[in-house]
Amino acid sequence: MSLLRTDGFDRLVAAAADRARMCAFAGECAKIALTLDGHLPYAVAEKALTAPERLVLEAAIGAGAGLGPPGEAGETLVLTPTGRMRIVADGSVPDDSHLLGVIDWRGSRPAGLAGAVAGALRHVRDALRSVRDWLAALPAAEVSRRVAGIRYAVEHMAPVLLYVGDRVYSNLNRFSNLPGKSLEYGAPGCLLTRLAHTPVAEWAIEDAAFVEGAHVLLLSGPPVRIEEFNGVQLVPDELAAFLAAQMGRYGHTPPVRGNEPVAEWLERLAAECAAARARAADAGALFCREINGINLHKREFVLRPGASHRDVPHELIEFLDQVGPRGWANQPDTTVDDLAGELARRLTASPATPGFASAFEGFLHEFLRIAAEALASDVSMSRGPRDLRQLRADAHRSPMSLTTGSFFCCVAARASFARLLGDQAELARTLSAYSARMRFNSWHYLPHTLARAGDPARPDWFFAPTMPDVTEWSDQHHTGHVAFGVRYAIRVPLGIEFDGAYRPGMYDLRFMRAAEPRFGRADLRAAIAVGQLLAAIYQAMSAYPYVITDFSTEWYRRRHG
Repeated sequence: MSLLRTDGFDRLVAAAADRARMCAFAGECAKIALTLDGHLPYAVAEKALTAPERLVLEAAIGAGAGLGPPGEAGETLVLTPTGRMRIVADGSVPDDSHLLGVIDWRGSRPAGLAGAVAGALRHVRDALRSVRDWLAALPAAEVSRRVAGIRYAVEHMAPVLLYVGDRVYSNLNRFSNLPGKSLEYGAPGCLLTRLAHTPVAEWAIEDAAFVEGAHVLLLSGPPVRIEEFNGVQLVPDELAAFLAAQMGRYGHTPPVRGNEPVAEWLERLAAECAAARARAADAGALFCREINGINLHKREFVLRPGASHRDVPHELIEFLDQVGPRGWANQPDTTVDDLAGELARRLTASPATPGFASAFEGFLHEFLRIAAEALASDVSMSRGPRDLRQLRADAHRSPMSLTTGSFFCCVAARASFARLLGDQAELARTLSAYSARMRFNSWHYLPHTLARAGDPARPDWFFAPTMPDVTEWSDQHHTGHVAFGVRYAIRVPLGIEFDGAYRPGMYDLRFMRAAEPRFGRADLRAAIAVGQLLAAIYQAMSAYPYVITDFSTEWYRRRHG
């Protein structure tokens, strides 16, 4: 068992529930339950509440309501297995939920609360019903196209877990009702299968809101936009506010709603949001994402200022001065591409570095080791294809037949991390595990990277990443991250031009910490700068027929065992 193994999500939820039950006040209990004892930002966590639940909680906090023992009559606070806190009426506690306690109003509920809650519920349900009626008026072929588009997206992306009212929509493990790794389309329990064969007028209004909401998100940006509603309510009011806020981040003023139905309004917002994003991209905006692994919530932001070679840590500059053209960073006429081109020329002409199969492999490992030290990262790593020539189709072989062994991942440890593990065999096993997972990722992204996503030989693939991201608490749901303590991480996808086209996510650069502190925006900017430099080096090396043979499981054993 790995020394880095963490307890995982179920134990985190149970521990938060135990602590929440000990509170004297309902507001204190709710704060602990909503944030899973401080692991989620409150502003994100409360968006998992329905509008009526939010009203009840605000009233309870304002009235200083106490927390009575579970089982008494009244509004019950519960924590569900997905990590969502709910406020439910008597007798409607969801299965397998942790009972936290009952709101003790210490007399009577505030005057007017019942009417406000009923009004909020009516407003939400009217909006959802309006969405269903609008969808039902569309041609059946158009509805089928939307369902198929959502299926295509969720089958080829990281886990989705979001809410509409009391309902859960997910393709994650035991919560699955959407197609993905855990549930195939066509299997019993697959919601999209059932909806595809049912008239819209017979859909639950929540299901209609999910379909239209997911479709709107797909209209507004890249497919992974759906993940930005992980852990929160995908209802019309929240969706409209989200799209307006995104447009503001892109420097665009949101339009004013006319008299159109809510679904039509959301689609207009989505189209303008997509156009604003495209204009921002053309102007050089650097899109990134922040990810919380607790509820899988992801949010895109624009990194300002962007990153340049001036953000590369000085330790790497000094290293590159030793192996490349000296003083390159201070030469106004020398570009990163110039440096990469000269490095590639030198590395392909140099003898192998001791302990490595080639000079380039030795350079890459040292580059990553220094980067890990500079960013105070336990490890840094970079993955990609071992032999670019294998990515070209010919009469004898398709790149879709490649296996995970056709890819490499170089993992370099910070000295303090190696000392933490102590035993060299444990270090070798840990680094090899990281490497193996990343080799799988390269294989998994390959159809999208090579623009062959429709190849029937490879139905199992994910969209290649295109945005840098910074993650906290990633050691909760992912089995490998739980086993090897990948708690805080930065990922910088690296694409190159190859065979006349840009290949997204062909390579990447990653940094990982098993313990605090988490990575911040400054770390992300430095990592992106290092990634831009590394991408230029990979691009320059692609002009040479090099092959990477190091960084296999056996190689890590030889080096560290």
